[in-house]
Amino acid sequence: MPELPDVEVYKQYIDATSLHQKISSVSVRDSRIARNFNGSQMDEWLKGKTLEKTARHGKHLFILAGDDVWMMWHFGMTGAVRYLKKERKNADYERVTFYFDNKYRLSYDARRMLGGIQRIEGPEDFIREKGLGIDALDPALDLDRARELLAGKRAMAKSTLMKQETIAGIGNIYSDEILFQARIHPETSMDHLDAKEFSTLFKTMKAVLKKAVDIRAEPSDMPATWITPRRQPGKPCPRGCGSRIQKKKVSGRSAYFCPACQEKK
Repeated sequence: MPELPDVEVYKQYIDATSLHQKISSVSVRDSRIARNFNGSQMDEWLKGKTLEKTARHGKHLFILAGDDVWMMWHFGMTGAVRYLKKERKNADYERVTFYFDNKYRLSYDARRMLGGIQRIEGPEDFIREKGLGIDALDPALDLDRARELLAGKRAMAKSTLMKQETIAGIGNIYSDEILFQARIHPETSMDHLDAKEFSTLFKTMKAVLKKAVDIRAEPSDMPATWITPRRQPGKPCPRGCGSRIQKKKVSGRSAYFCPACQEKK
């Protein structure tokens, strides 16, 4: 599922390709993606407008069209964006398309129908209504704030990192990477971490997410010491410790870790 780094990359991509392009029409090819509108409504709202700016909070992307139409884009398991000119041979997954006067188009792709686009009043209202926590890369989230939110909790480290109501943006994949780099077992209770371990976890969270954004969230470009491209049971630990990656369910989610590098406390 696209997580904070993926969505930040989509945001930057739209900023670089699609802002200030006049919309000639909008096509909604699959109504299941449209959360609270139909295709003709979206076309009516957006025709002649331009995409003015974007914002991101956690795994959610927000786009302002004109000066009054805010959209929330959520990418589900397989969502992505494309800026294209030529028609594609296989456009089966191109669910919503924004056509621009310059003959290019911005498409919302989704192989599985788990994401969606929704018209909203604005990002702040949406974040408040959904009860989302602070964004994981928000500069206001410093070590002291993180301690207030996370330290001393009885919940396991993996599920704590993934709780969107506390800190927004981290999902199954990056929680594994953060814990692997911090050498913390996914089942370790947060109240078992001492001050140094908690500080390491916080700094690692920031570093991993920033690095993932820098490399455009491409698994092939991830450092050789990262677990993400090797999230398979039995794969050698990328640190070369001699152990092998294990998989187990943690709070109903699959966790991948190295039992030697990440001893359970």
